[in-house]
Amino acid sequence: MWGWILRIVVAVSAAFVPLVVTSVTPLVEHGAEVQKAAQEGPGQWQTWWWVCLGGQVVFLPFIFAMAGRWSPRRAREDAEEHQRAVERELAALESRT
Repeated sequence: MWGWILRIVVAVSAAFVPLVVTSVTPLVEHGAEVQKAAQEGPGQWQTWWWVCLGGQVVFLPFIFAMAGRWSPRRAREDAEEHQRAVERELAALESRT
């Protein structure tokens, strides 16, 4: 789930940066408009900064709703228990053959 959320956020961000920061395209594609784009760029990046800040504010409450092991010790214990369960299952499969 976490991996999909990250991919969606990156894809949406990549799609919306050119819409919010329109000075990027003239800087890259049209040398004649560079001066105008250079003047508009800082304000557009500031707008993008506010969009990112808003995304973080929306994200913060969801941190507490996410499941997971925040303690390395508990995560290690879960991983070890999982490994033992895998070994038991493999041993049971091998004993059947």
